Amino acid sequence: MNLLVAFAVSLLLVCSGILALTGSIGLLRMSSFFRRIHAPTLGNTAGVFFVLVATILLASTSEHRLVIHPIIITLFLIITSPVSAMLLMRAAIRRKARELHQNPGDIILGPSDEPAAPTQAEATRAADEEPARM
Repeated sequence: MNLLVAFAVSLLLVCSGILALTGSIGLLRMSSFFRRIHAPTLGNTAGVFFVLVATILLASTSEHRLVIHPIIITLFLIITSPVSAMLLMRAAIRRKARELHQNPGDIILGPSDEPAAPTQAEATRAADEEPARM
């Protein structure tokens, strides 16, 4: 194996380890679920990407041909990791909104300054109460 290839593979693996460590530290330091989900997702995606690039580089130089099988794994992880993080965030937002009896949009953006339009049940109740007041 060429010394340059060994150095490049080692550098990619060290970068992968640093990214995984950063994601793990971010997971421990962040306070809420919504903050915790971000760091491991980035660390996982980028860290695994570097490991698989190192695998492609090492296998291609060892076998004297281009090995592209790990590219399928790389594409799968790059696509599924952010999507799964997004779905986890949506589930957490909906769960929190259900617990607080709020609209999920208010959890994300905060309550709006405009008064909410009355629901059909509230409008019917207000119409029923109005003649009773007279």
